[in-house]
Amino acid sequence: RMRERGIPFLRLNTEDFGDAFRLTISMDSREAVGFAHLTDGRTIRTDEITGAYIRRPALPNPAEDVEDTHRDFAAREMIETLRSFWTLIPDERWLNPPNALHSAAVKTRQLMAARQCGFDIPPTCVSDHAGAIAEFTTRWNAPFISKAVKSGFVSVKGEYRLAATTRLPATFPADLADYAATPAMYQPEIRKAHDLRVTVVDDRVYAAAIYSQEAAETEVDWRVDIPGGTELRHEAVALEPQVEEACRRITRVLGLRYSAIDLIRTMDGGAVFLEVNPNGEWMWLEDLCGFPLRDTIIDALARAA
Repeated sequence: RMRERGIPFLRLNTEDFGDAFRLTISMDSREAVGFAHLTDGRTIRTDEITGAYIRRPALPNPAEDVEDTHRDFAAREMIETLRSFWTLIPDERWLNPPNALHSAAVKTRQLMAARQCGFDIPPTCVSDHAGAIAEFTTRWNAPFISKAVKSGFVSVKGEYRLAATTRLPATFPADLADYAATPAMYQPEIRKAHDLRVTVVDDRVYAAAIYSQEAAETEVDWRVDIPGGTELRHEAVALEPQVEEACRRITRVLGLRYSAIDLIRTMDGGAVFLEVNPNGEWMWLEDLCGFPLRDTIIDALARAA
């Protein structure tokens, strides 16, 4: 799309660091600048970069001639050099700044920011202490769900699989010792009319209703695949002005310019905040809802200049 619009760009795959490109950082009392040296002979300076977007960076691989005893050290040095290079690109040119991506991904920070921005949030307990979990769950006469504290994905034989939000069985209180083996996030389940996925790019807000309650498999977590490949119904919707503004505000509070926000539309028409993905997927929403997200993101990167 950027080619179609005549916008020059460069893609660097982080796993190719040391192979397809090498980095130099030069600093003194007057200036600090980074250089990306490409195998085609070009050199790109950080002060020439007018907009930057980072998406799922893969780990770099040390050269094959690095001794096995030094490979972990070499990999850490490469990662730190990449991070150092990124810091030389001003935050306002990023969508989103790498440091903000890291801190904004902390779910408890998201929940605190959501309260600050006027959202309702679910009662939440993060714990691996059976007694504390038991005390928390006795406060509400409702089924409970559990979700990952950090990543919603697990690696199984090198393949990433969704660690879905799970409705806990009725026997859950009696089996607390099994659940408390690992920290998890616990919340009383909120009855949904449907889910909302809200994509924020600077001041632009795009909201999609995801009709998760139309399939049993997706009642708790709409990201779960439905057998047979059936696609959930999606619809572009308008948010209440106060909810739309709260979405903009939490994006700014978390230091982001782009965010993918998950909300619940409750049975009585309310909106409850679940979480923010600071680097969430968006292409499927352009396909299903007609949102101009590619162009909106490109426009945001161009504005950063």
